[in-house]
Amino acid sequence: MIRLVELLEEDLKVKANDSDWLQGYGYQLWRSRHNSYRADGRNGQFILVLPEKNALIVSTADIPNMQAELNLIWEHLLPAFQ
Repeated sequence: MIRLVELLEEDLKVKANDSDWLQGYGYQLWRSRHNSYRADGRNGQFILVLPEKNALIVSTADIPNMQAELNLIWEHLLPAFQ
């Protein structure tokens, strides 16, 4: 079990800082900005986990531009967790 956790942590390390889509992928999870990770559905449906904030955000939107939706979360919702 410990080895699995180590592999998951290694695979989820940030690999880029530009957009949420370039952060990395592994074990059906996408890395995201601000040390978060997410499970993506379709058209704006996702689960966003923010471990440092002890927070979970669930979106059931129907929007074709998920990056715009994530940008709104980072701009408006993330500061509320500070």
